[in-house]
Amino acid sequence: MASCAGIKGDLDITRLDKGPDGLKSFFVELGKKDHKEAIRMLNEENLHFCSLYILKSEIKVLNLYEHMNLRNKIALDIIYEVLEGSNSIQSAKCSSSEYIQTVCSVLKWILFSGFSDDGLEDDYDKVLDASSALLIKVYGDRTALLVMADAIFERNRKGCLYNDLVWAFFEARYPYSLILIASRLLSRRPEDVGLAQ
Repeated sequence: MASCAGIKGDLDITRLDKGPDGLKSFFVELGKKDHKEAIRMLNEENLHFCSLYILKSEIKVLNLYEHMNLRNKIALDIIYEVLEGSNSIQSAKCSSSEYIQTVCSVLKWILFSGFSDDGLEDDYDKVLDASSALLIKVYGDRTALLVMADAIFERNRKGCLYNDLVWAFFEARYPYSLILIASRLLSRRPEDVGLAQ
């Protein structure tokens, strides 16, 4: 799976250097000057979900959807479905079995590369939570349980909402989930111990 937490794409480096607004400005200017380079950066394999999420409006304005790779198209479809209830999946221009496998892979990409920026904004967290629920309930995939557990406890420490994420986490109905939670009983942080109890 591409782009978990380590290597970052060019747009991620710009986002970390200039912040979300700086990334938007940079991308709009690039899109106007060098359309192909903007598409190349957007389609980099090691792009993190957060950068795609931040650029969702700019992608629409620059009319880049059709030029994006399938991963990014599906991720944008998921964003719009979660945030706007938009049900028009535009990216399905492949076989149904390939599409199903790709959606599962995209959900993992969203979570593994996206949870490092958890708390960016409420809508961003909503997309992460919905992606977690889809991955577990629809695909029965448990690979993100550890990163979800980390996010639950991190949100609790920050005083952020975590109920939907906890629901998705326990919907896995997987005994190992209890071990991930129970391990927090040994934490030096009282708030982690309290939540684990």
